[in-house]
Amino acid sequence: MNYSKFFVLCLFSAVLAFAQLPWETPSQGASDASSPVPAPSSFSAPPAAVASPPPASAPSGEKTAFDKLRGNGYNRYGTIGAATTVDDLYLYPSEIHGQKFFYVSPQEDYAGYAAFGLGGGSALFGLDNSPLGNRAALVLGYATSAFGVAATYSVAKSWFTDKETPTVKEGPNGQQVLDTVTSSRRTTFPGDNLGLSFSLPLGGSATLYANAHWLTYATSYSYEVDSKEIKEDYSRLGGAVGAFGAFGALNYDVSLQATRFGGTLTDDKGNKAVDEDTYLGFGLGLNLGYVALQNSEARAIVGLNNYVGMNFYDEVKKIEGREGYSEIGAIISPNVLGEVVFFENWLAFAGAMHNLYVLALDEDRNKETSQVDLVHDESTEAYVGVRYQKASWALEAQVSANPFRALNGDNIFASFGGFIYF
Repeated sequence: MNYSKFFVLCLFSAVLAFAQLPWETPSQGASDASSPVPAPSSFSAPPAAVASPPPASAPSGEKTAFDKLRGNGYNRYGTIGAATTVDDLYLYPSEIHGQKFFYVSPQEDYAGYAAFGLGGGSALFGLDNSPLGNRAALVLGYATSAFGVAATYSVAKSWFTDKETPTVKEGPNGQQVLDTVTSSRRTTFPGDNLGLSFSLPLGGSATLYANAHWLTYATSYSYEVDSKEIKEDYSRLGGAVGAFGAFGALNYDVSLQATRFGGTLTDDKGNKAVDEDTYLGFGLGLNLGYVALQNSEARAIVGLNNYVGMNFYDEVKKIEGREGYSEIGAIISPNVLGEVVFFENWLAFAGAMHNLYVLALDEDRNKETSQVDLVHDESTEAYVGVRYQKASWALEAQVSANPFRALNGDNIFASFGGFIYF
């Protein structure tokens, strides 16, 4: 494969994405869903690659209204430099320090959080859901001025053990011996999730962070019969190390990421096989947000979230002729977020984004074949929201939709949430 051509294509795509940031409404036919263009493959950035760290610094003249902690419906597309959200407190737990609030969202994720002072620092207690399905999750965090740590826990397993009635069998020397067959089974359900996050302020505007997670995305089993074990496992294990900060009006988040994803099957003889989706991935995330417009009543942030990575797919022993292969890809996500203060206690916000996928792969190492894809999302996504806030409480509501189909009532999603501040 000619990787130099691929990198030139990536550079061209980045320039193209920058040029499209102040986009206009497409002409008629751009939103035609009769001939959608699919994403080139399953290549996607790990969750950490689209994280939205809190703003590292507040531009001069920014109103206090822009700095208040926000709910999960705000900043849906991860624009860098926007206000801190409740979700950010887990990903960057040093931001927990100094927080005192109660938050509940009866829509979307059905989340409830509380932050309060504890032992010279600040603690976070959250009731949320696993990233997959609606498996309930517990979130705990603690932060001081020097560091922050947080964990999430959502586990659903069942164990079954069975001992059969003893039977008599003939031993190696012809003697009669008792034989008891013992079997056990463990089942792990989808949404089983464990996570750990850590962040360390460095002073000034920079913060280091690290996170790791494990998620079961399909039902997994482990059988044991007379000490012979059979396993079937479907999980995603990943982690990231990065830093975020700001240079004046330019906010950044850069991270190194690794992911192990896929299903494995181990038989009673110890032979192991994997399915066609099993891979080891490494990537670099570089997300940028520029405060392009700012005054005492409104601001607009133009963002560009980027992820470049490489996946190494395992050889699939269960499928004859399927060898391991690799793919390299990039996801470029231009985005924009704007917010404005109107009346005395009202704040409106809105955002939009779309993705550009670039993918190069060679699925057969024994042949001189390769494939390169450049695909835009079918259409741009957008959301609008409103916040009413007083000194000690606030309410938020948000609606997101494909802006080119919203008039037909399609693809509309709403979320609501409320705060009590202390």
